[in-house]
Amino acid sequence: MLKINSSFNLKIICNFFLIINFALTIGFLNSSWLGLLAWMILFLCIYSGSISLNKKSWILVTFITVFSLSIKSYIKTPYILEGSNVFIGGNFENSIFKNKIPPIVFEHLNDDFIKKFPKNISAPAPYLFDKGVSQIINKSHESRYVKEIKWDNRYSFQQAAFNNTKYNAYGDQQPKRELLPFFVKYTFPNDFKNSDSKLCWKGQAYIKIETYKSLNHLKKKCIFIDDFYREDKNNFSIWLIETGITPKLSVAFYPQKEIIFKNFFKQLLQFILASIMCFIIYSKFRKFKLLFFLLSFTFSFSIMYIYQPSILEKFLLFEGGNDGLLYVHFAHLISDSLANGNYIEAFRGGENAYDLMPFYRYIWVINYILFDESPWMLFFIITFLPLVLFSIFKNFLGKPWAMFIIFCWFLFPVFESFGFFHFYYVKLLMRGFAEPLSNLLFLSSIAMIASIHKFKASNIKLENIFFFFLGVILSLSLGLRANILPAFLIFILFIFIFLMKEKNYKGFILFGLGLTPCLIMPIHNYYFTKKIIPLTIAAYKDWNLGAKPIDYVMLIISLLKLNPDIFLWKKIVSHVSGEIKMYEIWYHLAIISNVYIALNKKSDKIIRLISWAALSMLFMILFYHLGGRYSYLNWTLSLIVFLYWIKNNLFPFMKRLKTNHAS
Repeated sequence: MLKINSSFNLKIICNFFLIINFALTIGFLNSSWLGLLAWMILFLCIYSGSISLNKKSWILVTFITVFSLSIKSYIKTPYILEGSNVFIGGNFENSIFKNKIPPIVFEHLNDDFIKKFPKNISAPAPYLFDKGVSQIINKSHESRYVKEIKWDNRYSFQQAAFNNTKYNAYGDQQPKRELLPFFVKYTFPNDFKNSDSKLCWKGQAYIKIETYKSLNHLKKKCIFIDDFYREDKNNFSIWLIETGITPKLSVAFYPQKEIIFKNFFKQLLQFILASIMCFIIYSKFRKFKLLFFLLSFTFSFSIMYIYQPSILEKFLLFEGGNDGLLYVHFAHLISDSLANGNYIEAFRGGENAYDLMPFYRYIWVINYILFDESPWMLFFIITFLPLVLFSIFKNFLGKPWAMFIIFCWFLFPVFESFGFFHFYYVKLLMRGFAEPLSNLLFLSSIAMIASIHKFKASNIKLENIFFFFLGVILSLSLGLRANILPAFLIFILFIFIFLMKEKNYKGFILFGLGLTPCLIMPIHNYYFTKKIIPLTIAAYKDWNLGAKPIDYVMLIISLLKLNPDIFLWKKIVSHVSGEIKMYEIWYHLAIISNVYIALNKKSDKIIRLISWAALSMLFMILFYHLGGRYSYLNWTLSLIVFLYWIKNNLFPFMKRLKTNHAS
């Protein structure tokens, strides 16, 4: 008798409803460590727990959200206005810094800049203050509004302009982005005018009393700001600068105890209520999944810190010349456009025709809306990657094999030549590349497709909404890494044929709707260039091509004429042998096993699908340079099939040989 998985729709709706309530409770632009911990608790519950469909529980969740919003609107604390930017000096007559920054502050910045960076190649920004990403929600006429001030160095200050491509410098060019001079202006409203509020800093500052007074603290010292309020404006302003010659800045503000308590109470309350919400809705936690999630997060956090210690400052300075810097640069352009209400420019995303992978810049904007400049989404991506891989291997090879393979993924790099090593993905993620997220989503689609096969074997019919989400995930993976197109096409063809054979026309339509995000790329490219570019222009660049398709055509023609073109032959052989070397026997064995499984009708259908997807991506090696991070996904797919072949074909064959030999 056919069983229907009728709760799937309801579970999807409930999970989305909970995430919305959770986000409202924990708050947007929440860059705190408590905020990260709360989100990790949510994902831990989703992964390892069972969701409740009890109406009383959901009423309680709604009440918690309303209560949280009410408390946050009732317990109000004043904002501090922050204006900041990178400073580029020199002989620029129309410099906005020269015209807008107080003369004594500008002269100090400019004199030090000329001394420190005689080989400067950059020009000053056309605006006084860099626009913070928080302005998407909280508008400001300077950079942003902040509730607290506590930063010990330039990274914990989280200045977005440090990741602006206009300040890139190479070789002996100056200034390097890690040394960029910057200034910060804080304006404190009358709410902080009392005898307890004190501002502490190390470094160079300027305060206006009657004229601007220089206060250079070689060690962190404090002032009571009540003594410096200007009666004519009823506020207190201070300029702080770091020039490369002045001491490195470190700043902290301690308002009256009532405000400190309120700010702390609100943060703690948000965390407690959001966590309670999770444990109300999720229960019956599976111990293995619980421990596995915690292991993945803890191990990933440790490796991320070892690779890039500034993650503890909640900021990453992306290296010049790499995709990561461009992604966050474009994301800040999008954020600025959203803050200005210019949605067409936001959609443009920094490029008229996509060259860099399209979707990752927009994903970063979502991160900014949720977490401000803190790169918390990276923790989610790297934590879930081994969880999805384990699910796939467990499905096809069983739990013992899956556990051994994941052990190798984390600690023992026996498969590292296949790009199958956790540290490699941590490194890619911390350098800002889109491959980890794209690969995570594509591998998630494999796990979902495997569940179709599993449910069908158990005579359970999946609800049609499942295919919509499958389409969305595949679309996002393509938009994050366009070179997966061959595998993407094989997967969607398989799903469409499967749905037609099942006569599931609603599922067919919903799967098609799920794929519509793919249309963003050609629509964007045509809107801004009036040219038909399906994905990105990167595919058409000669430097990405080791051998062009026409080279193969001309070589075949020359062979048919019995006059082989030696130049083309050497070019093609040189390219292919550069991608897969003769001595790399493990790759050759993987390819042979994939071909065998793809043609063997007795093999598992989904494994055959994966083998065809892997071979389709390996086929691109004939034309493109696909080494390193570009090849991680296709070699991982090949590895899945290779290990399946070892367990289900090679080992039984060897066992039969041994049995025959013994007899």
